[in-house]
Amino acid sequence: MIGGFFLHALDAAAAKLALFSVRFRDDILILAPTRWQLRGAVKVVNQTLGALNLEKHPDKTFIGRIKRGFDFLGYHLSPAGLSVAKQTIENFIEKASRLYEQERRAASAAGSPFEMYVMRWLQWANSGMIVPGAVLGASQIRSRAAPSQMRRESLLHRPGQHKFISCQMI
Repeated sequence: MIGGFFLHALDAAAAKLALFSVRFRDDILILAPTRWQLRGAVKVVNQTLGALNLEKHPDKTFIGRIKRGFDFLGYHLSPAGLSVAKQTIENFIEKASRLYEQERRAASAAGSPFEMYVMRWLQWANSGMIVPGAVLGASQIRSRAAPSQMRRESLLHRPGQHKFISCQMI
């Protein structure tokens, strides 16, 4: 909640750009139809973050064409559709493996932290998949395969919006 107040200046600056922008906590996404508008947006974001003594995380900042796809809030958006991001699945597998090993050593009872984590993660992953019947199952996690692409109308199919900036502050 404090971040919302702190980043109000960034929200106001993004609104003045007259471009599509969305921010959730410290994650920002701005879509622009031209390279020049995108460069202007990058400049405004950098200036605003600089004035707040913040900087973009270098590993989590992406500037490029929408048609190549991008990750935002744990999902991968591309012209092919929406899926859970590869890094999100890798992070899930790593944490679930640690919980499983801890549980195995402790021989705990039902309702284990591992089971709760897997159930809640699957609930989160499926909640972002707006398509009825599109469900990420445990078999996709076990096989370490990326989830199937799910086609749907999204921001990616809007004409004229070809470039984006997505960044996270540190």
